[in-house]
Amino acid sequence: MPSHLSENALEVLCSVFPNLIQSIRSVDQKDGFYSLHFSYYNRYCKKGTGTSANSEPSTIRRMGKNNVSTKVNIPRESKEAELLYEYKHRLEEALHPMLQWISEKLQSILPETYERMEHTIDILPLGDTVPAYPFTGFVVNFNVATHIHRDSHDQEICLVFQFSSPDLKGGELVLVEPGLVISLKNGHGILFRSHKITHLNLDFEGERVSLVFHTDNAMTSWSETFNGWGRNIYFRFHKSAIFDPNEGDPASPP
Repeated sequence: MPSHLSENALEVLCSVFPNLIQSIRSVDQKDGFYSLHFSYYNRYCKKGTGTSANSEPSTIRRMGKNNVSTKVNIPRESKEAELLYEYKHRLEEALHPMLQWISEKLQSILPETYERMEHTIDILPLGDTVPAYPFTGFVVNFNVATHIHRDSHDQEICLVFQFSSPDLKGGELVLVEPGLVISLKNGHGILFRSHKITHLNLDFEGERVSLVFHTDNAMTSWSETFNGWGRNIYFRFHKSAIFDPNEGDPASPP
């Protein structure tokens, strides 16, 4: 990441979350770390597969089950994104140049992956947008040192950036299967398949925040069949686009 985007990033994050970023020894952090998920998820949605195309979705239920709101049929934002909308908005504004650079860089190095991912974003309910286009998920991890794990619900790729104090010690990212121990400095990022590669962070001393960009693997069901509701006569959708009316050539948002 260019230095003009990364050198003040930790300070910017501290201004948005002044009480969450601290200089610590992670080995003393017994209760884990705080995370905020500004993400869209589809993994818990009600599917319309096999239902009648002529039935109003709100009337469809399993035998012995109560009716549920049709909002569970579609992707929805995380609770943090709904309750902490002001913080989400401030973060988007503060990091806009960085998020735009990340989007452009990803498009240049992985154009086919980018195109598949942006298709999902362009058909989100109500034409909603996301902070980190074309990812549906944007996570802020504070004072983070993760245990060994895989992110089995991630789709395709995961992008992680570290922002840390100059005196940071430790905190290396370990990728188990490739046998790599990667020392990330302030503004360094790594792109990898988090659902296939086992990974963890080593303990650290100092201030450390990570921004994680990912897409829920279950979004495939939405992008391919609208969770099985695409053939229902009551279902409507539109594709988000930004375009010049005089040119008539829609283009996906940056």
